[in-house]
Amino acid sequence: MPETVQAVRFYNGGDHKEERMQYTALDYNIKIENGVRHYVLDAPRKGFFEVPREIRTEEGAAQLLGLPREVMEKYGNRGFVMIDANLSAERCASEPYMASSDEMAREKGDALWRAFCHKHIQEYEENNEKRIAMGMAKSRPSGFTLHAYKELGMMPPGAEEAKKAQEGQNTIEDLRSQIALLTKLVTQQQTQPEPEAAAGKKGR
Repeated sequence: MPETVQAVRFYNGGDHKEERMQYTALDYNIKIENGVRHYVLDAPRKGFFEVPREIRTEEGAAQLLGLPREVMEKYGNRGFVMIDANLSAERCASEPYMASSDEMAREKGDALWRAFCHKHIQEYEENNEKRIAMGMAKSRPSGFTLHAYKELGMMPPGAEEAKKAQEGQNTIEDLRSQIALLTKLVTQQQTQPEPEAAAGKKGR
């Protein structure tokens, strides 16, 4: 990545995101290359990061990039918020993915992430309702669906039943272990010679 002249600050209210993004360079030889360059977006979970808005070309000229706008439009719904201290309160209120301070960005980003997780769960549960209506079995939550429930502090469907079943299985295993131990002790006692018989044999 060429030298960054200007960068835009962002907040990520959700999970860590890494992506290789493309842009077209100004200083390239069209006869030997297509001019495509790459920028690696690295947005830490619940953290701040920067995206270049203007870079210095190899010839020393300044090139504006559309990466900040692309990042906001592509990932704003999952908690990416662009920070611009010059934004007015009215503009911030009308732009869901923009903020004028770190504090506002964190508040917006966290809320957007929760809404993103909630929407995913809602779609999952609606799909299960359709499956039931069609006489099909419910699908079990997995992958990001399980993660979304965890992010919102919610219990996934079937988790309580699975927990009770596991606890019951553990109880059965404990009982089996105790029975096996008792059986072993009883067997050992039955195979040991009685004290008097052992003493009589020793006297003869």
